[in-house]
Amino acid sequence: NMKKSIYQMMGMVIGIILIATSCSSSSSEETPVTNAGPLQSFIIQCGGSYYRRTIDQSSRVISLSGIHFSADITGVSYQLAEGATIAPDPQSIALWNNTQEFTVTTADGSQVVYTVNLPDLQEPEPELYKPVVLGYLPLNDFQYDTQLSHIHWEYLTHVAICFLKVKSDGTLNPEQVAGHIVEARNTARKNGVKVLISLCKNTPKEFTNAIKEPSTRTKLVEGIINFVEQYELDGFDIDYEEYSGDQGAPWWNQYRPVLMEFFKELYEAKEAAHPEWLMTSATADPTWLNYGVDWQQYFDFLNLMSYDRYVPKGGSKGSFTNAPGPDATMANFTGDLTYWNTTLKTPKEKLLGGLPFYGFTWENLATADDTGAIRYFNILSEYSTVSGIESMNHYGKTYWNGPEMIREKCQYVKDNQFGGVIIWQLFMDAKDDSPHKLLDVIGKTFQMDKN
Repeated sequence: NMKKSIYQMMGMVIGIILIATSCSSSSSEETPVTNAGPLQSFIIQCGGSYYRRTIDQSSRVISLSGIHFSADITGVSYQLAEGATIAPDPQSIALWNNTQEFTVTTADGSQVVYTVNLPDLQEPEPELYKPVVLGYLPLNDFQYDTQLSHIHWEYLTHVAICFLKVKSDGTLNPEQVAGHIVEARNTARKNGVKVLISLCKNTPKEFTNAIKEPSTRTKLVEGIINFVEQYELDGFDIDYEEYSGDQGAPWWNQYRPVLMEFFKELYEAKEAAHPEWLMTSATADPTWLNYGVDWQQYFDFLNLMSYDRYVPKGGSKGSFTNAPGPDATMANFTGDLTYWNTTLKTPKEKLLGGLPFYGFTWENLATADDTGAIRYFNILSEYSTVSGIESMNHYGKTYWNGPEMIREKCQYVKDNQFGGVIIWQLFMDAKDDSPHKLLDVIGKTFQMDKN
């Protein structure tokens, strides 16, 4: 009769609903689907969806389709027979495989293995390597007016404007940066490049004097935070370069404790005011090797100055005390990165290898400075008649890092997944009309070309 037919139809609909619920995902609240067995129900949650099915107690295989990535799994729930345990605990699995086995031990000590299959699970896409390329940008450089707009910004991720100078009384001398900092910041930002301010001593020992006393140290910390806020920058870089203490003693024997206090105080002030800011440090060998491992916790990047290892000395052209030789070798570069990573235990992603856009000459070249340093664009000019000069690393008594050396160093960073590189400094590169810009070599080696 009609009433009987209606009851039969209702029964069929309820049956279909139960079957669908037991074999697929649902956005409803979690509803266990249990049956007799040591493991009675098993549900994987992905956000608002729950994946479940009635467990086949003969095969003890649970196949849950539709889960594509392990990271999508937000929870697991299950029901065991009284007195039973399961290992490993499904709720403790951080990275799921396509096939995952669990051993259920019943109250009487017998063991049963269940297999959870996730047939649609895929390997996550590997994260792309995104190296940091940080270029130092001295705003008082004589090349500033003509070359700022010609920097190939697409190959940079960060610039460190330099220098904001630290005075003994804890105040800051902004003379070198005040005139152009807004223009430089806006140019960098327009090109998607983060901007830091780099701090160094005003004159020898002034940085040290400022951090020795608690009152001047606190004043300095407040001044740095206020400066970065005022110019809306992305953080700061510490270029503390004192190479001797009082009466010529090594600085690290005397100043390391107060330097640690300064780092800690500055870091805590940054975290309280602007935790998104970057805090980086330029580090020089051999003196900075004595910092040890504990101070690194305060910095996002350590900028290894793997250059100036072998220089003419003497203080003026014509009074060289060393025989000619390279100052920034591949061995210097790889040795620094390896030492900081393996001996000082610095994470690779914090380490930026140093690249010089200059060299040293033991010739009396007109474009070299009094210490014998010569910019890369001047090297190209001095030796413009030498065939293949753009592929060389030295000629005669002049040594530098040419494109091939820069490429080799960047490839090493890339192959070993270090954090990236720093450049001293951007205005020393080949002029914009040159096809031999070192910054281009860096960007193309790291595959940063946006064109």
